[in-house]
Amino acid sequence: MKYILPLIINRRRTNYLDLKNRISQECESFVIELPQMDNPFTILSIDKSKSMQALISHASDIPIHHIHFSVSFDETDSRFIIRLSTSVDSVITKEDSEEENDWKNPVKNQVKTQKKATQEHSTFVAGQIKYTCFDNASEFNIIGSYIDHVPEESIENDWIRCQFVFESSHKEYQSELHFYLAHGSCFHHFGLDFGSESSQLKVSSYQPIGHHYQRKTKSKNLFEMVKDFKGMTESNHDFIQHEPNTDFIKSIFFLKKKLSNFSLKDKFIHNDDELKYLVQKNELNSTLTSQFHQLSNLKLAHKHGEILRFMDFQSIQGERVRSLSLDDLKNQAYSTILKSFIEATLQNVIDEDSRNNYIRFTILVPNIYSIHEVANTKAVINDIFNKLQQTPGYEGQIRAWEVVTVSESDAAFLGYFDQGMHHINPNKYYIIIDCGKGTTDFSIIQTSSNNAKKIKSLYRNGFAGAGNLISYAFFEAMIDFVIKNADNPAETKAFFQAIEKSEKAQMNLIFEKLESLKFQYSNKSNTTQRVVENNWNNAKSGDTTLKNLANSEITATVHNLALLLEKVDGFYDWGGYIENACEAITANIIENIKGVINNIDKNISCDGILLTGRGFLFNPLLEKLKGRLTTELAFAPDLIKMPDEASQLKAICLDGIFTNGYVIHPELVGFPIHISTKKQTQVSDGSKPKFPAFFDFILRLANMQDNYDETKNSYRIDKLDSLKFLIGNTLYTVADNIFYDNKWVESVDLIFTKDGFFARNIDKDNKIIGYSNLIQNSAIDNVTLQYLIPSLFPAKIDTDYIQALKQEVPEPDEELATLISLLPD
Repeated sequence: MKYILPLIINRRRTNYLDLKNRISQECESFVIELPQMDNPFTILSIDKSKSMQALISHASDIPIHHIHFSVSFDETDSRFIIRLSTSVDSVITKEDSEEENDWKNPVKNQVKTQKKATQEHSTFVAGQIKYTCFDNASEFNIIGSYIDHVPEESIENDWIRCQFVFESSHKEYQSELHFYLAHGSCFHHFGLDFGSESSQLKVSSYQPIGHHYQRKTKSKNLFEMVKDFKGMTESNHDFIQHEPNTDFIKSIFFLKKKLSNFSLKDKFIHNDDELKYLVQKNELNSTLTSQFHQLSNLKLAHKHGEILRFMDFQSIQGERVRSLSLDDLKNQAYSTILKSFIEATLQNVIDEDSRNNYIRFTILVPNIYSIHEVANTKAVINDIFNKLQQTPGYEGQIRAWEVVTVSESDAAFLGYFDQGMHHINPNKYYIIIDCGKGTTDFSIIQTSSNNAKKIKSLYRNGFAGAGNLISYAFFEAMIDFVIKNADNPAETKAFFQAIEKSEKAQMNLIFEKLESLKFQYSNKSNTTQRVVENNWNNAKSGDTTLKNLANSEITATVHNLALLLEKVDGFYDWGGYIENACEAITANIIENIKGVINNIDKNISCDGILLTGRGFLFNPLLEKLKGRLTTELAFAPDLIKMPDEASQLKAICLDGIFTNGYVIHPELVGFPIHISTKKQTQVSDGSKPKFPAFFDFILRLANMQDNYDETKNSYRIDKLDSLKFLIGNTLYTVADNIFYDNKWVESVDLIFTKDGFFARNIDKDNKIIGYSNLIQNSAIDNVTLQYLIPSLFPAKIDTDYIQALKQEVPEPDEELATLISLLPD
């Protein structure tokens, strides 16, 4: 039972505050940058065009313009006590609110809200800051300003508490937030992209310029910082995590199979030698792979930990041995790696003798993350800073921190337009498609009718399947060719069927070669095919060729396969796997966004389609998507935009973290979509796809009647023909079976809370009849696995998902086998 009060923190992020019967012991904290000039700054604001929503039976949502805010200040603990009380005559309303008019086409005649010209305010002083609380017809806010002059160093009274109290039906609902005021000299903003393929980091800090401070944002070489932190002096090129000509660190990690003195209650892997994220090339051998598991994509592991049970670990505590899987260890592994990244950055950025630093830590998250997975990511980072704050080496250095999560595709939008690569216009919508290595994320963002910097997301979603899906298709095409051209196809097929047990060191070499062959790929003509196949057939390592690789146990090794692949040039799409992977990715994108686009007001036009992510370095994927956007969705080709430089395809997302002037929604990533029982007819091209082209339920998205409204936090469904919702490319179901009763259900409204989405049954008088949480469908469907397993390549290989091994091969020629056996060694 609670009310949900929408706030905007510091004019930069939305926060949905839960007002509950019992106040939580843990309160959210925010870091507020103090201005460098004598300008006022906003602590928080509440838009009165919105509503305070109820998750209480027989209660109603309360329009905030009916709420009066009275404020008192307790100097003993720097606490604002903000009491909310209802009043029905605080504003005269017409048909539409000012907020609603912001999102309507300006050519329409709009009825404006008539407001009483009344404003109440109260003023309080704490140290060097004066706080003014304004309560008028359009907004409640708390504004800070300097009493005397701009301080030259950190202020003493740097912390305030805001306690919200609302009384209804003789019950009090309350919550509390904490705010830390950071002087520029000790404020640092870290932005991290923890990528499937590689990770990158930027830092924004203030540099002294005379008597003032100027903010500067720099890209940091994450690999070198981590290497320095670990005290390693070897050449960068000696490490497999080094990516030349970038500031990235490759996301290749190894976790020891037998962990000493580990407990599931532990939040970190404590022994440094048990988790390796810097590995030299000469270490990549059978000794390493016999003692360590290479970790799969940890970003996907958070989402689908249950598929990682194939990795067996053991916790050894004295004589007690306990079996574990990576699903049990994913949080600890993720936390330990992040902790090392953060410590390496602190060591590089903050002086040893500096005290009371304030840190805002922003991390990009994929759109497939649920609210709970976003919350888990934030909890992991909060645990890291808690741990560091209590560590003697950081004593007194970390005063406070704030953790922010941002959608990868939203960040790409903010970065692209903030860099001036394209002008952003009011009353338009923009499509952003970010195709990385492990996930494809997309957003549709609308600008308001009068202010291009006032934005709202119309849709955010994504799926596992991007650049790695194409790499896997190259792997399949290679297998297809080698089997079909082998002297002994049956033995060659048997060799590849055992490849999932092969040494990961060699598989990494094969993976790197396939990655390089992406840029030699050609599927133009039969002439090209003959040239490529001739080159492959002539590749030799001693007397071993791809044709005779599996003729004996001596030659049939992954090591020999890797040596032979190093000698080939060019690539052809044998079996059509590459074409099919591009088809699967682009079809999934188009079917996901089509229904949303159909619901957008036709007076609001698309002003740009932004393509980012290093998946688009593969030109056939890029061209196929461009073709589908122009033919199937009828967008003009000149709407499609990309960063000017290839290096910006990934870096642009980090740029978006540091933009100013936009309000983001950090807790909500994937948007909910009601899955209708009505199916759209699938168009068949007569070919049998090797990947399912897209989810069965995505075919129903074109039947959408409406979209989730981010500004109202509402998804109203008048005709509930199923209880299923798609959020972050995961299916959810309304938990309470009473929602199946059509006689009981009147109108369903889905709302966001910090505890996840809730479905509410609302009667004609707008009272809540009942409500229920959503539960995730427990089993991963086969279609998801068809995209997910290849996205974990090469750390995980499952022959059940290698389509090239399902082909029929001719029985071995016994006479030929006898002749081969008679040949001299």
